[in-house]
Amino acid sequence: MRAFITLILVAYIAADVSAEGTCSKSCKAVCAINKQVCELTGLLGPLCEAGSGFCTKSCGLNCACIDLCQDQCGAELQKCKSENANGLLSSVTCLGKFNQCAAVCGTQCASNAASGILNQISSLLP
Repeated sequence: MRAFITLILVAYIAADVSAEGTCSKSCKAVCAINKQVCELTGLLGPLCEAGSGFCTKSCGLNCACIDLCQDQCGAELQKCKSENANGLLSSVTCLGKFNQCAAVCGTQCASNAASGILNQISSLLP
């Protein structure tokens, strides 16, 4: 019965992830599946919850820039495609702009995140 419930949960998560498709959503779905598998084994007990919490927090850290830039640059890509709906050259131009946006956004986001971490560390020093 537990295996059946787990299969239903996995199917639900997979359908939900495919509908949204963001890094955070996909990553958290993997964490949920891993937690269910851990709980099914019954060997690790409370470590399943702790591992799931760590996994979910890691998703937030790892996906913050990816999600931010995907949202920002994806919106710009859709706008470019709607304004230039005709022709292969327009599509290539829009994809080039998307790649440029993603590179700039990712670099800026990573720099801001690193700066924030360094500020937190320096505030802890005497």
